[in-house]
Amino acid sequence: MNLEPVSTSTIARSDSPISDQELSAVRTALQGMLFGSILVVVQDGVIVQIDRTEKYRIRPAKAKRIVND
Repeated sequence: MNLEPVSTSTIARSDSPISDQELSAVRTALQGMLFGSILVVVQDGVIVQIDRTEKYRIRPAKAKRIVND
């Protein structure tokens, strides 16, 4: 496997700004999230995929203490 760094001159770059539609999609993915992560996949300077992984924190119910008299 070749792990040599790639020269930046060989990488195609897009000078186009992020579109309002792309920003809106990222905002939508973030809405309502308390815990989790957003992964944005970019190809040729364009957002092609957004993965949302949300974590739900569930606190265990307190166990009822039984007291023997």
